[in-house]
Amino acid sequence: MFDSADVEGVGELDEYEVVRLMKKLNNSLATVKIQQKLKVLVVLLSLPFSAFLIQCYIYTVILVSVVKSFSH
Repeated sequence: MFDSADVEGVGELDEYEVVRLMKKLNNSLATVKIQQKLKVLVVLLSLPFSAFLIQCYIYTVILVSVVKSFSH
């Protein structure tokens, strides 16, 4: 799924690509909400957190959005 979202093929997703991917996972997510979560993630990445904690946060955000999409 990441590879198909990586339009430029550089191994990274810009904000637009992340929003598009998250909306593909759950179309009911508001763009503003996704952008807010990305801003939180940027702050977390700037702090001296371990990579494990950051990965847990990312997976939690993704899983919550997917679960919410099935509950509607």
